This record gives sequence, C-alpha cells and structure tokens, in this order.
Amino acid sequence: MSVRNLWYLQVVNRALPGSRLSHWRRDDNTVLGNVLIPDTIRAEWDSEYGAMISLSNCEIGKRRLSQTPSLFRAICMNGCIWGQAKGQTFTLNRRGFVDLAEVEKSLIDNIRAQIPLALEGLKQLLNTRTFQTKTSMKALLAQVCQEQRIPKAQASSVLQAWWVERRETPDLARTLFAVVNSITRAGQTQDNRNWLKFDALGGQLATMSADDWSRLTSRAARLKSTEVDAAYARWSPELTPEIAT
Repeated sequence: MSVRNLWYLQVVNRALPGSRLSHWRRDDNTVLGNVLIPDTIRAEWDSEYGAMISLSNCEIGKRRLSQTPSLFRAICMNGCIWGQAKGQTFTLNRRGFVDLAEVEKSLIDNIRAQIPLALEGLKQLLNTRTFQTKTSMKALLAQVCQEQRIPKAQASSVLQAWWVERRETPDLARTLFAVVNSITRAGQTQDNRNWLKFDALGGQLATMSADDWSRLTSRAARLKSTEVDAAYARWSPELTPEIAT
C-alpha cells in the first residue's frame, strides 16, 4: 500500500501544528523534505538550531514512506539526519484492507517519538564545536571524503562549503562542527539521493568521540600533498590558494 502525498502532509500538520517545511522537493508522485519543529529551536551566538523530521513518500511506491529525526541550523538551513537513533521504523502493510485512521494514529505516534531523539542529537551536534584541530582542513576534508568514497566533484563541493563556513563562523572553522556543516551544506547542491546521503553522513560524524576525532585528524595529518589534491576535482575560480591552510 502507498498513501497520497496530500493526505500524508495533512497528517504531519496535525501531528506538528505550527511547523514549517524546509528543503522541500517534489514531483508528481514523490515528496521529500523536512518539517521544522518550532518549539525545539535554540538560540546560539552564530545561529539558531533545532529539531526537525526528515520525511519522504512516493505515491507509486518508488520511495518508502520514511520519518527520521533530523536537525537544522538556521544560518544556512543545513539538515543533519540523526542516524544513530532512528526510533521505531514505520512501515505500511501493503496487502489487504488498511484502516487509514489507524495508519494516521501510527504515523503521529511515530513522529512524536522522534522529537526527543532529535533533541538528544542536537546536544551532540553542538558539542562538536569543542573538537578542534590544527591539521590542514583541506587535508582533513580530503581524508573524510576518501574514507566515505565521496567522488572528487562532490568532495570539491564539500571543500567549497567549508570555505563558506570559514567566512561565516571563523571561530569554528577548525572544528568537527565545521566538518559536519561542510558535508551537509554541500549536500544541498546534490540530487535527492546524495542529499540524503550527505545529511546522514553529517549525523554519523556528529556522533564521533574525542578519540575518534583525534584518530581522524592524525590520519589526515599524514596525507601527502599529492594525496590531498587527488581527493578533489579541479578548483573553481572563486577558491583562492588560502583555502589550503
């Protein structure tokens, strides 16, 4: 069974009144995007952060109905899927009679169960601002992209996103927080599949321990300059040599 997109969005609205849509993409059959939860927003010195639910549905069954806890950063509307704690997976019975009233109740219960998970993820995301490094960020991002098998063109998008991060929040440019946000910011330039992949990777990186971070930066520091350059496509004209620092 699949459900109509309009009906699904009406259910979400009843579950989260006053919420807002973000990063919304759709075609004739599919909806994909995030719903921001207003009463979870936290003000910080450089931006605002909060919880959201990452949603997807396809009326013809090409994409499963999905509800996942996620995070947002208002300064750039980054999304970060909190993959560590997805809560109860929601699945629809695709055979026989389905009572839509029961489906609606299950959907709403599932959405509400995700909110505490996203709030816990928010605490961990903000904590990544304390994970700092003196390693070249060009090398560090190259190491992340190589380990995650991110193609060169997409890796260049991540590096470009870090350049924006450095300009907007210079005090955080050499932190795990900047790495996570460079990944998720770059994801906004990708197609739907890679957009979700990058958001999920951001969530994965945000759960790193201090030891994990130390080992990652050590691996990056050992990269040769030729290995770093090999991780990326050719630079866009707007990137200056200063980005290599």
